[in-house]
Amino acid sequence: MSKFIEHAEKEFLLAGYPPLSSELEDGPEKWLQQDTYTLLEFLGSQGHTQASLGLLLSVFNQLVKGLPLTPLEGVGDEWSPSESGDPDMTVHVNNRCGRVLKLQHKDEEPEFVDLEGILYMTPSGDLHRTQQSVVHITFPYSPKTEIVRVPQESVAVTEDTKE
Repeated sequence: MSKFIEHAEKEFLLAGYPPLSSELEDGPEKWLQQDTYTLLEFLGSQGHTQASLGLLLSVFNQLVKGLPLTPLEGVGDEWSPSESGDPDMTVHVNNRCGRVLKLQHKDEEPEFVDLEGILYMTPSGDLHRTQQSVVHITFPYSPKTEIVRVPQESVAVTEDTKE
């Protein structure tokens, strides 16, 4: 058994997860552990060190979150049209990062926004988007998110904004 898996088993137990060796029902607690062990076993078999794994995980983390590895340029082929619901506004979604939009009102210069420039974290750790999450951007742009901790009752959230 690899050092990575031994470490993961200890950490899962400390976090309150039942061991896989027990009669664990099929569900999220079981899947999370199984998938984590599968990934760790595979990565361990590749001969990675903790240093090389750090680099690999940094890249993987960006890609799994739908973020680009290099700055967005805002050029023509980075955009796809989207529905706006307003006949006087066109909306384009960035192909490399779906949280970045190009908004253009009729006869005006386009504005570029990141829908997740600011996320609000409640005491329980839930992240929420609000209207204040939208930030104006310029190119080249590397998406980043500011996390603002707030008391739960102060976050004005609609049904579709909870992360």
